[in-house]
Amino acid sequence: ELLHGNLTEAKQIIKSPIPIYDFYLATAFKRNDKTTALGKKKIMEELAEIFSQISNKVILDHYSKKIAEDLNLDDETVKSLINGKISSESAEEAYKTSVPTVNYALSKKSPQEYMLALLLKAPLDTSQPVLYKLGQKDFSDPQIQEIFTNLKDYLLGRKHKFKIEYFNNRLEQTQQEIVNDLYLWDLGDILDDDTRLGNELEDIFERIKKDTAKRELRELSDKLKQAELEKDAKQLKELTEKIKNISEKLV
Repeated sequence: ELLHGNLTEAKQIIKSPIPIYDFYLATAFKRNDKTTALGKKKIMEELAEIFSQISNKVILDHYSKKIAEDLNLDDETVKSLINGKISSESAEEAYKTSVPTVNYALSKKSPQEYMLALLLKAPLDTSQPVLYKLGQKDFSDPQIQEIFTNLKDYLLGRKHKFKIEYFNNRLEQTQQEIVNDLYLWDLGDILDDDTRLGNELEDIFERIKKDTAKRELRELSDKLKQAELEKDAKQLKELTEKIKNISEKLV
């Protein structure tokens, strides 16, 4: 249904050298701190007034997703804020819950690194179920992926307490340095609260899985374009089905 708008117009606006809507985004983010709840609120109030005027659904969807990623908010929440279909109480809660629960230095790291930092220090009965659900494809950086693979192999089924010095013996020098850096991160008091730690792991897990789905969609889209050029009906059908299944994970 996103294609009900003028697709040609949308492509021209989105791909133009300096799209006017990109200018509005840059201006709003420059004036406000997107890492705080108050900053997010001011940014959304400023942008909602502008983007609520967009009638082209393709353009609106494109920028809604862009804003959601930049503010670390849910896509649907951003759309509701733009359309004014969310109560002020719900909006305030969205801004607060999206604020990172870790210190600023840590929040600048990738979700994949943050996940490993948590798993390196979490109790075994907490880390093992999460490790079981994660796979190599969820870690895009080769070094981080290799560390994850070794950590999963080392911790799954383990009954004794994790000791970093023994785990590091399995790794190359470069990977040992990365692990030491991850292990020394100050996670605050999150490890003192089992419920909070579990919730944090679940949140990061969901984010990583969504990032994985997005990467897979990009790869499949490239293959789909090639199949269209080659007029391969069988491949087109298979790829379309895969894209549909993965897209459902992002809803």
